[in-house]
Amino acid sequence: MNDDDPILAKLETIVALLRATPTVKWATVTQASPLRVHLDGDIDAAGNPVSVAAQTVKTSIAVGTRVFCVEQDSRITVIES
Repeated sequence: MNDDDPILAKLETIVALLRATPTVKWATVTQASPLRVHLDGDIDAAGNPVSVAAQTVKTSIAVGTRVFCVEQDSRITVIES
């Protein structure tokens, strides 16, 4: 935290709040086990690991399946496939 400049301190607070705000995104499954997805618009071609909560899905999600995700604090959870 920047204590010398109140404007920078406020900006740092705003950035932290934005990072904590959940966003919804479409993604494509790149690996089924463990589950990895490639978020639309993401440059990382390898895909992102999905949170453990998403791996409790009862049915297997095939590679190439389009899924709807929520991303928060760099964690991704699949909410629909």
